[in-house]
Amino acid sequence: MATRAELPLGFGWQEVPQMRAAFPKPGGWSYRYEDAPGTQACFITKESFFPGVFLPTTEEIEAGQGFKTGLSVNSFPGVTRRTGRLAVELARSFFQTSLLTPIDQLEVLQDPPLVIYRRQFRSEAEVAGIRGATPTRYYVEMTANPRTDRTYMIMFETPAELWQQYRDAAEVMVKNRVLNPDF
Repeated sequence: MATRAELPLGFGWQEVPQMRAAFPKPGGWSYRYEDAPGTQACFITKESFFPGVFLPTTEEIEAGQGFKTGLSVNSFPGVTRRTGRLAVELARSFFQTSLLTPIDQLEVLQDPPLVIYRRQFRSEAEVAGIRGATPTRYYVEMTANPRTDRTYMIMFETPAELWQQYRDAAEVMVKNRVLNPDF
């Protein structure tokens, strides 16, 4: 596994053995792992996360279901077999077809064999017709592993009005993730 950076005070490492990965986790935040057909997912969130809740409404969040601030990671194995596209093509395409509004330049990095794309986005309320959505800020990394035909979507999100409060955490969590190049 890649070398781990020294994390800022208040952060520890969240091991995700199912993904052979580790992610920075602020103290007191929640962690959850889920398997679903065709994907592995984990969440490191400020709020507690209830099972089976995807894109909750504001009322559901206020009731303690889902999360509004945190990191979600999806790992997609067998990309070419499942989509007919190379892992790198799938990773790059997110930034070409996203419904979100980019707010900075696309960053492209190489960490062989990994190919990494990162960008910050914003959304307006009701993005993609999601009921109860509020303006949100995102820091997204799409990483492709051509050696293993796997793509990762790593996304930190928080309501736009909380971005300044969580911006540093977003950068630590996204930029310091550790992915196994052989997985």
